[in-house]
Amino acid sequence: MARYDWPIESGKSPDRLIHRQENALRGNVSGLPDGLLGNLDLLDDVITANFDDDLTWLPIGPTILTNGQADGNPVVAGRVRDIKVSPDGQRVYVASANGGVWYSVNAGKKWTPIGSAGLDPSADRSDLTLTIGALFVEFGRTGGTDDPAKDIVYVGTGEPHPSIDASPGGSMGGIGILRLADTLPNALTNQRQNPWKREAKNLSRAGIFRLARNPAHALTLAGDAHLVAATSKGLLSRSGAFSEDSDWQEIKFTPDDFETYPNAYCSDVIWNAQGLWVTLVGAGALDGVYLSADGATNFRHIVLPQHDQGTRTSLGPVETAPERMYVLGSGPSATDANAGHAHLWQIDVSSPLPDNIRLVQNFPVGLFVSKVELSGVNLVLKGGNQSYYDQAIDVEHIAGKDVVTVGGSTEKKIGYNAALFRLEISDTAGVLSAGFVAANQTKAADDASFAGHGIHADVHKIISKGPVLWVGCDGGIFRRDTTGIPARAAGKSAWEAAMQAAARPLNAGLPVAEPGYVNSHPTLDGPLIAGTQDNGAIQRIGDTVWTLINKGDGGGCLFHPTIPHQRITQYIRAKWKFEPYTGDTRGPAIRRSTAAGNELLENDRANFYSQAATAQGVPPAAVPPSPAGPAPNARLFVGTDRIWYTADWANNNANPSWVTIPTMTDAYSLTAASPLLVQDQLIEGGNPDKVLAIEVLNEGNIVSTAANFVGTVILVLCQRSVRLFRFASPDGALPPVWTPLGQSIISTNSGVDRPKHKKTGNDVPNPFVPYLPNPPGAFWTDIAGHGGPAGQETFYVSTTGKVTENSNGDLVADPNFDTLWWYNGQGRWYPTGLRNSPLDPATGTGGSPAGAHSVVCDPDVPDIVYVGNRIGVWKGVIDQSGTHPSWTWSPAMEGLPQTMVQDLSVFKNSDGTYLRAALVSRGVWERDISAVPVSVGRTFIRTFAHDTGRSTLPETQRDPLTDALLNFHESPDIMVLRTGTHPWAADLPNEAVMLAQPSTANYAKAMHDVFVMAHHRHIIPVAGADMNVDVFLQKAAPAGPISGFAITSAWRTAIKEIVRGNSPAMPAGLSHLGRFNPIDPVEARTPGVVRFSLDLNFAGSNDHVMLVAVVTSPGNGLPTPDLDKANLRDIVRGSAVIAVRKIHRA
Repeated sequence: MARYDWPIESGKSPDRLIHRQENALRGNVSGLPDGLLGNLDLLDDVITANFDDDLTWLPIGPTILTNGQADGNPVVAGRVRDIKVSPDGQRVYVASANGGVWYSVNAGKKWTPIGSAGLDPSADRSDLTLTIGALFVEFGRTGGTDDPAKDIVYVGTGEPHPSIDASPGGSMGGIGILRLADTLPNALTNQRQNPWKREAKNLSRAGIFRLARNPAHALTLAGDAHLVAATSKGLLSRSGAFSEDSDWQEIKFTPDDFETYPNAYCSDVIWNAQGLWVTLVGAGALDGVYLSADGATNFRHIVLPQHDQGTRTSLGPVETAPERMYVLGSGPSATDANAGHAHLWQIDVSSPLPDNIRLVQNFPVGLFVSKVELSGVNLVLKGGNQSYYDQAIDVEHIAGKDVVTVGGSTEKKIGYNAALFRLEISDTAGVLSAGFVAANQTKAADDASFAGHGIHADVHKIISKGPVLWVGCDGGIFRRDTTGIPARAAGKSAWEAAMQAAARPLNAGLPVAEPGYVNSHPTLDGPLIAGTQDNGAIQRIGDTVWTLINKGDGGGCLFHPTIPHQRITQYIRAKWKFEPYTGDTRGPAIRRSTAAGNELLENDRANFYSQAATAQGVPPAAVPPSPAGPAPNARLFVGTDRIWYTADWANNNANPSWVTIPTMTDAYSLTAASPLLVQDQLIEGGNPDKVLAIEVLNEGNIVSTAANFVGTVILVLCQRSVRLFRFASPDGALPPVWTPLGQSIISTNSGVDRPKHKKTGNDVPNPFVPYLPNPPGAFWTDIAGHGGPAGQETFYVSTTGKVTENSNGDLVADPNFDTLWWYNGQGRWYPTGLRNSPLDPATGTGGSPAGAHSVVCDPDVPDIVYVGNRIGVWKGVIDQSGTHPSWTWSPAMEGLPQTMVQDLSVFKNSDGTYLRAALVSRGVWERDISAVPVSVGRTFIRTFAHDTGRSTLPETQRDPLTDALLNFHESPDIMVLRTGTHPWAADLPNEAVMLAQPSTANYAKAMHDVFVMAHHRHIIPVAGADMNVDVFLQKAAPAGPISGFAITSAWRTAIKEIVRGNSPAMPAGLSHLGRFNPIDPVEARTPGVVRFSLDLNFAGSNDHVMLVAVVTSPGNGLPTPDLDKANLRDIVRGSAVIAVRKIHRA
C-alpha cells in the first residue's frame, strides 16, 4: 500500500494510515474474531446443502496484469509480504497480503495456491484466512535430497500494522498462526480444500511481522516446534507439540507487561546462535533491540543511537557471524535534526556494548520517502516517512565484507521504481560506511548502489543470494540475476539497461491483485474495469489478462453507457481521469494540470475513494421511421463533499461543462472566493459530508424534448447522511429543479440532524425505525436501488454493523444493528435480518454477522439482493406480501475463496446475467445468475480477445479498449511464429504473450511454430490429455474477409467427423494437421497451450491459407449447429469452440 505522495503525473497516492482510516466508511474491524464471523463450521453445512455446480464462482482475473508501474512496464500483482526460497532457488513460497499462500516449483514461472483457491463445499472454513503477514518454511530433505513432502510450513496471519478498518487496500489483522497440516504434495493436489490448522488464537486481530524458530529445537512434521512471533501484540512463543486453537505465551522482555504500552509492537525477531533478538517500537525510552541468550530470560536492552522513537526497525543478521546484527530504521538528520532520515546501525556483541553499536555513514537517507530535496546544506524529505510500511533488509558476507541490501518506498528513474540499494560496508578507522555518494542523496537512483531498476515500488521482503535478488513488494514478486552484467564503470547507461532487463517479474499466474471497485461493460460480457490499491485502474483485455489503464492508486470507475471505449477512473479523492484521452484531466474539481488553491482544498474534502454514477443522455432526434440512435453524450455524477454534474460527457471530450447540484451552476465560474467552496456543499452535524457513492435510481426523460431528464432521481451515500435528489417540477411547470439540500436527507426522519443523545438510544427497530441507525464504530458502505414507483423509490444501504463486547469481554456482533437496511420509499428503514438470520443446514438458509461492504440487486429479479461481506457473498429474497417485509437469506458462495468482498457489479444481456465480485487480493470473480445458468464447465476458444464464447458475436466488432475495427480471422488464441528461439525460451507462452504478439502481414515459406490456446470455465481443471485441440489447414483462403469462404457440405462433414475421431474423406485444400493436447491441466485461471510445427513451404506464393482450430473436452463437443452456417465468418461468430487465423504467404 503506497503511503507516500507520488508525483501527480504518476498517479500515486499519499495514502498514509489516517487516509485509509478515513476510508473506513467502506470498512470494518480489521481482525475479526469468531464472534464477528459466525459459526463457520455450520456455514460449511449450509453451503453444502445449497451447492449447485452451475452457480460456481469462477476467477476472471487478473491472473496476469500488464503495463505495471516501474521502468519497462512489468507484469505486476498485488502486495507480497514474504518470500521463502529453497536452497537451489527453484521452490518458492509467497505470502500475499490478502490473497493467501502460493507455491512455485520452477522459480516462479508457475504458481499454485495452497488453501487459497475457490473452496470445495466440503472444505473446512473455520481455520482459514487469506491475510498473511509472515511465513516460516523449513524445506524438507531426505538423505541430502530435496523432498517437498517434508516441508514444514507455518503462516503468520495478519499484516503488520493492521488498521482499524478493512478498506480497499487496507492492512487487516489475522486469526493466529496456521500450520500446514497436510503434506505439500497433498495440499497442491487438493487445492480446493483447507490444508491449514490454527494455533495462537490469542493473536486474532494481530499483525505478524516475522516468525522464527529456536535453532536448538528440531522441528517435526507432526508439529513439534519452538517458535516465536514478532507481532503487534508483542513477542509470543510456543514450545512443544502442536495443539489446535491453543494460545501462545507472551515472552516478557520489558519491566512491565506488554499491554502496559498501548502503542507498542514488536517489529522483528531473529533467533540465531547468539540468541533471540527482538525489536520493540512504540514504548518510548524502552524502544530498541533486545537480546537474550536463551530466548526467555536476561534480555539486554540495546539502545540505538540517533533513532526516532516510535518508528519501525528491522533486523538484518549476518549468517556467518551471528554476533553481528544490522538494524534498519529512521533517525534525525545529521545537519538539522529533522526526523525521518533512513538509518542503518551495526551491533557487534563480540565487543562490549554500547561501544560497538555504530551508525553506518554514507547511507541513502531518502529510503522511506518519495523525494529528497536540498535546502542549503540540509536534506529535506518529501512525502512523509513510510518506514512503518516500506521496510526490508537482507545481509550477506561476501569476500570478507558485509553486503547489505535495503528496500523502502520509491525512486524515480524513467518511471517510479523500488527504493532498493545494495551497499558494501567498509570500516575505516572504526567508522562504518555504506559507500553511498553524498551528491546522490537528491537523485538516489543515480548511485551505483541502486538496484531497483524495473521493480515495483514499496518493498516488503528481500532475499539476496549472491547475484540473485528476490523482492516482494506492492507489485508482487521480482527476481534479478546479475550474473554476466558488466561492471557499471564499463558504461552507466548500458549497465542500467542491463539491470532493468535482468529484473524479472514473476507475477504471471499470481492472481492476488487488490480491487476495491469493479464495473461491468454496458454491452459486452468480457470487458470490465476495476480500481485497485497501488495498481491503479485496470481493464480486462483477455480471458485472464488485464492491463493498467491508469497507474498509481485506483478507486471508482465507470464505462460510458453508449460509447463504452470511453471510461472515467478515479485516482484518489477529487482526481478523476477520462480514458483514453491522453491529456491531463482530473475531474470536476481539479481543472488544471497543477492543481492549486481551492482545487486542492476541495480535493482534501473528498473521500479517499468513492464511486460515481452515469446515465444516458438525450439521443439524436429521430428521423421517421428510423428510431433514434444512442446518445453520444452521457450524464455523469461525481461526488466530493458536493455533487458535481455534467450532461455532456462525449467521445474524447475531456472538458465537459460541470455544475453542482442543486444550484446547476459551475462553482468555479464564480468570482468570489467563498462561494467556490460552499456552493451546494453537503453538511451534516456541522461538518462536510463526503460522498461515498452515487446511484441513479431513475434516468428520467431522455426523449429529445424540452423536458429533458425530468424525473431523474439520484441516491447519494455520504459519510453521515443518505440523500435523495429529484429533478422535477414542483408545480408541474417547467423548468424543473433539483431537490433543495435541506430536503434531500432521508437517513433521518426529519431531514435535519437528530440530537446526538438520540442517535444510539432508541435504534432498536420494531420492526422498523424512521431513520437509518448510525451508531459509533459502524459505517455505511454501499447503496443499491431496488424498485418502487416514482416518488417512492426503494433501495438498500449496507453497513459494517455495530461491534460490542459480551460478558467475557469478547468482541461480538451487536444484533440490534443490522448490516443491510431497506428503505421503503415512505420514511421507514427496515433491517433485513442478514446479521441475525440463523444458519440452518436443513433448509440451506441463514445469514452472517460479518460487516457488509457491497450490495447489488439482480436486474432480472430485483427482489433478489446480493451482499458482499467479510467472508463472502450472500443472497437475500424480499417478501412484501405481509404488513411488513421480510427476507430469506442464504450463502451464495459455491467455490468462492473465503475473503472480503469489496464490491459487486452485474452484467446483463440477452444471453445471460453475471454477478461480479471484487475480492480483496484475489481479483475479480464471476457467478452466472441467469435464469438458466450455463457458463460453468464450458470449453472455448476465442475469436477476439474479449470473446467469452457465451454470445453470438455481432457482424462487426470493435476493440473495447481502442475502438479499432476487429477481424474475425485473427484469433488471439492462434499464434504463428517463425521457428527459432522465442522470448519465453523452452516454456510455452502465456496469454499475455499471445495477446501482445502483433499480427504478421506476410509469412515466409518456411517452418513455423504454431501455438494454440484453449480455455475452460471451471475451477475444477480438465486434464491436459482430455482437452483436445484439432487444427486444420485450409488452402486457397479468400484474400478478404472470411465471410467470402463458403461452407460446403463436404467441409462440414470433414471437420465434424475428424473432431469425433473418425477418418472422413477430406475436401480439396483442407488437411488435418493433428490433434494436440496441453501438457498441464486447464482451468479458469490457467488456459492450456499446445505447440506444433507447420511447414508453409508448399506450392504457390502470395496466397492466403487459414488455420482452423476446434477445441473440445468431456461434456464439450462440437455442436452440429455450429457448422450449419453459410460462411466461415458466421461459423466463428456463433461457435464457442472454433477459431481462425488467416495467413498470407509471401
